[in-house]
Amino acid sequence: FGPVAHICTYPAAQFERVLEMNATCPFGLHGGIVTGDGKIAARYAAGAKIGTIFVNKLSVFADPRVPFGGMKLSGNHEKELGSHALRFWQDQKSVEFDDATGMFPETRPTAQ
Repeated sequence: FGPVAHICTYPAAQFERVLEMNATCPFGLHGGIVTGDGKIAARYAAGAKIGTIFVNKLSVFADPRVPFGGMKLSGNHEKELGSHALRFWQDQKSVEFDDATGMFPETRPTAQ
């Protein structure tokens, strides 16, 4: 286990190659793009299969207000921060009561 960084530069005319490289990469935790073209940035954000995408900024730490987690082989697809992280800390449970008494059958008083 360890960080994997793939850094490359491509002219805007070859932007499709950037999305192609992302599509073939088995990892997808963080990714970013530096560009002065808002349309290219939006296409990258929409098309890249990456859990956290940065546009024109460097991030060292995740923002606790937004979901953090990877795609593909990066992570387990659960989000560790933001409101999505609440599901990680919750256990869902179903409870059914006996219709007649409103109690579990095992705790129902017995006639003496």
